[in-house]
Amino acid sequence: MYKKLLNHHSVWFLGVLILLGSCHQAILEDITEARVTLVAPSNGVQIEDQTITFLWNEVEGASSYRLQIGKPSFDSLATVVLDSTVEANSYTYTLNPGNYEWRVQAKNSGYESGYTTYRIRVDSSENLSGAQVVLSSPVDSFFTASLYPQFSWEPIALSSFYGFRIVRGSDFENGELFTSKVETTNNSLTLTKALENGKFTWGVNAENAKSKTGYSKRFIWFDNISPVAATPNNPQDNATQPDGNVVFTWTRPSDSGTPLYDSLFLYSDPGLTTLIKKVSGAGQTYSDSLTAGDYYWRIRATDRAGNVGTFSVSRKVTIP
Repeated sequence: MYKKLLNHHSVWFLGVLILLGSCHQAILEDITEARVTLVAPSNGVQIEDQTITFLWNEVEGASSYRLQIGKPSFDSLATVVLDSTVEANSYTYTLNPGNYEWRVQAKNSGYESGYTTYRIRVDSSENLSGAQVVLSSPVDSFFTASLYPQFSWEPIALSSFYGFRIVRGSDFENGELFTSKVETTNNSLTLTKALENGKFTWGVNAENAKSKTGYSKRFIWFDNISPVAATPNNPQDNATQPDGNVVFTWTRPSDSGTPLYDSLFLYSDPGLTTLIKKVSGAGQTYSDSLTAGDYYWRIRATDRAGNVGTFSVSRKVTIP
């Protein structure tokens, strides 16, 4: 009797703890009266550099921030230059010369603060040395199987043209040029020479007759070779697993391309048409507890560039 009572109270106590934890997680801090403290650029400042990092102090209880940039001001708004929600407390953006106001609001899923607003003036000369080209796409460390990818970046006022370079490997300054330097007045470019398998570094700078920026750089990996088929190891074909706890293992040949992940496909029929489950991961083992019946399984690899390999041979396992 004592044990039953103890178990009853233990379950009740555990339930209370779970309920309290859930309530605690559900409570959001009311940040409507909070004030976002803007750090840089300071209010009323005149800036020569067109590429600006906007910075503000974090607000306790906030999960994101809304950054807006208006031209020339929010009271007499001609253009909303930027309206973006970010999780960090900084954001880098390139502005053309002119007068602007920037403001930040703190947010969480239930509340939002008021805005704090600063005004700035971008009064750039033709000196581009303090500017930075903000790359748009592809993202850094991008894996692709596209032979002719498109590259893009944010435009910079007062630039006459942009210089685009792409080199093999990661040494942008001294590496082997994959193509000669390309000069363009556009803020995007599509390669006309097909990429080859391997890692590349690409970069863009802005130039005019008097000055130029440094290069902004990113990495890209090209891989258009499909992974080879894996080899199932255990359980052996037509094996019987009495307790229903099955550990599937397989091996995969080495691959010199982009990183791989494997998918295990589990079926209920020998024709492999009724899929019960598909699981994916970077490892080469998977455990599951299966009910009685016949099961058929096989493996297929996919790489980070999106190339899909061929299926392995299928195997049967029986749970009595």
